[in-house]
Amino acid sequence: VLEHAGRYYRFESEIEARPGQLLRGLAALVSDELGPVWFEHRRIATGYQLDAYSAGRRYRTRAADRGGWYDVAAFVGLVNGMLVDGGSEWRLGLVPTGDRTSAVVAGPGSAIGAARRLGLIGKAAPGDGMAVGMGTHGQ
Repeated sequence: VLEHAGRYYRFESEIEARPGQLLRGLAALVSDELGPVWFEHRRIATGYQLDAYSAGRRYRTRAADRGGWYDVAAFVGLVNGMLVDGGSEWRLGLVPTGDRTSAVVAGPGSAIGAARRLGLIGKAAPGDGMAVGMGTHGQ
């Protein structure tokens, strides 16, 4: 249901695409809340610097270098920060997949929180996809 509604995004946790593609995919989940957004990224010694521009503002965060794996929490955090700053009630949430992929859902923050409390969705750790891919999940 969430995927059909455009509110679910699953992707490889191992970096196969450019970071800008991941940012655009996450922003698309909440495009009606964010409006037009422009993303930039650049490689730095410790990973990536991620910049987003929206409504005349710049948002910046750093994503750690995880040895070829996305720092998914940093990417999600950047978009969530933009949502909060824009006064939106919507949020992105990480959903555990149990494999090398990561999944993100979008919805009203209260609904995502309620779904977690009811056990309908779990709370994923940022490195779950990486741990499964490297064979260290659950260790």
